Amino acid sequence: MFRHDRKVYFITDLPTVAVYPVRTPFTVVENTTNINMNCKVTSANPNVTSYKWYKDGLDIATVATYTISTVHRSDTGIYTCDATNSVGSSTSSSAVQLNVLYGIEISSIMENQPIEGGVLNITCSGQSNPAMRDNDVIWTKQYNNTFGMKGQRLVVRNVNRIDSGIYICSVVIQLNPNFGQPVTVTGTTTAKVDVLCKYYVYV
Repeated sequence: MFRHDRKVYFITDLPTVAVYPVRTPFTVVENTTNINMNCKVTSANPNVTSYKWYKDGLDIATVATYTISTVHRSDTGIYTCDATNSVGSSTSSSAVQLNVLYGIEISSIMENQPIEGGVLNITCSGQSNPAMRDNDVIWTKQYNNTFGMKGQRLVVRNVNRIDSGIYICSVVIQLNPNFGQPVTVTGTTTAKVDVLCKYYVYV
C-alpha cells in the first residue's frame, strides 16, 4: 500500500483597494448633505479586517464608507484610503479630490473721499469658490438708473461733486457641481463716495 501526502497551499495577498466615486475632482456645493466615499476592496486574501481613511495625508476615519453629513468648505482636500488583512496593509488607494463650491462673501468697503478732479478707484472683492471674475460684478449707483459698470474695480476719472453718492457692487456667481444641481449665488455691498471740493485761490 502506498500513501500519498497531499500538501495544500494557500495563496495570501495584501488587499488592493480603490476609492469611489472615481471622478476627480468630485465637485459639490457647500451644505450638500450625505456625501459618501467608498473604500472598495478589489482583491484580498484573507479578507480585510480594517479600513483607514486619510484627508491630505492625515487619519480621519476607520470605516469602509466615509460619510460627510453636511459638506463645508473646510472639507475640500485629497482623500485616500487603505485596507488591512492578516498579511498587511494595502498601498494607498487612488486619490479623489473633493472640491467644495461656495457663494460669495463680499468684503466691506470703506468710505471713499476723492478730491474733485481726481480719480475715484474702488475695488469690490470677496471670497468664493470659484473666485469672482470681472464678468460676475456690476456696479450701479443709487438713484441713478443710467449708471452701470462691469468689473471688480470701479474707476471714475476727473470726478465731480455730482459723482458723490452710494455705489452698489452686485455679484452673481454660478456654481456648477458634478454632483447635484447648479446653484446661482448673489451678494451685494455698498460704497459711500463723498467727493471733496477743490478750491482755487487766485492772487
